[in-house]
Amino acid sequence: MWIESLSLSDFRNFHRQELSFDKKINLFVGDNAQGKTNIVEALHLLSTTKSFRTNLEGDLISWSAEKAKVSGVVGSSEIKILLSREYKKTLVNNREKNKSFLIGLFPAVLFSPESLTITSGSPEKRRRFLDQILSTTNKNYLFSLSRYFKVVKIRNRLLWLSKEGKNQNLEPWDEQLVNLGSFIWLQRLSFVHEANALLKKIGPKLIGSEIRVLYKPFSERLTDLKEIKKFMERQLPKHARGDLEKGVTSFGPHRDDFRILLEIFGEDRFIEEDVCTFGSRGEQRIATLALKLVEVDFIEKNLGERPTLLLDDVLSEFDKKNREQILKTLPKQQSIITATSVDLMPRELVENVKIFEVSKGTVTEK
Repeated sequence: MWIESLSLSDFRNFHRQELSFDKKINLFVGDNAQGKTNIVEALHLLSTTKSFRTNLEGDLISWSAEKAKVSGVVGSSEIKILLSREYKKTLVNNREKNKSFLIGLFPAVLFSPESLTITSGSPEKRRRFLDQILSTTNKNYLFSLSRYFKVVKIRNRLLWLSKEGKNQNLEPWDEQLVNLGSFIWLQRLSFVHEANALLKKIGPKLIGSEIRVLYKPFSERLTDLKEIKKFMERQLPKHARGDLEKGVTSFGPHRDDFRILLEIFGEDRFIEEDVCTFGSRGEQRIATLALKLVEVDFIEKNLGERPTLLLDDVLSEFDKKNREQILKTLPKQQSIITATSVDLMPRELVENVKIFEVSKGTVTEK
């Protein structure tokens, strides 16, 4: 599935803009601060209902306007997102839908400078990366995750009341926490297993060594839902006292992390370096690229089609070897790229690229 057209109305620095995309490679070129990233942001909004740059939806509306509209045609569906400073509405074929309905309708994988927080940022950033992939490919995961966070919120409230001396019955919520949490864990562990199989092939091509993901708190791969439930049932009582003292749920999928390990040769043996903690900026960038390539392949395997690839100003960040690996990937699916110059792409590839020039909030096809 690929996006055929995009329409913007008072979105960021675009007053009115209509675009038609090629189903393969589309390149947006222009100087910085002209609006290239805003195009990518609008596409990401249609894919996930969220911006990757701000949590304040009012920031997406042109400063001189009260409302904004982003719409795109994907197959037989027209997706619209209507924004005001008070609300956000999502529509498919002019019928209002909840946000979860849109997830997976226009699958897209974004790689931007902000993506580096997967390897350099907090555990929350890495959990969000996992959750977005699994929510895109599995509606049950999306619904379970939403319900899980509601249960955690209620349980935290009851813990706080108990801390204040108003004892509460946690058993019904503990049961839901275990059932929902173990399902989320099973899906995450399954993804990590598949990701590591893909990384065995991708890592040597990018950096000449193996890249591996380690999911915490698990030190071994569990594949059985009952085993994972038993694991959580054993752990909850161990954290009960601390939870009551702090008034928060301290154990579960909402507190997990995954580490990215890079195999390097040290003295006379191989060692694994934790890229998130000890990796250089270059190693973190390559590890992020590897995870994004895994994301594309994982979505294709689970949805039966490759997602649109969104590359925002990243080609200049890589050396020639890794840039070539990215460029090899571009024709495999619809790719939408931003760059300051066409020169970052080889001449033979440019001949088959639809090129747009962006200047001061206006896009023209070259």
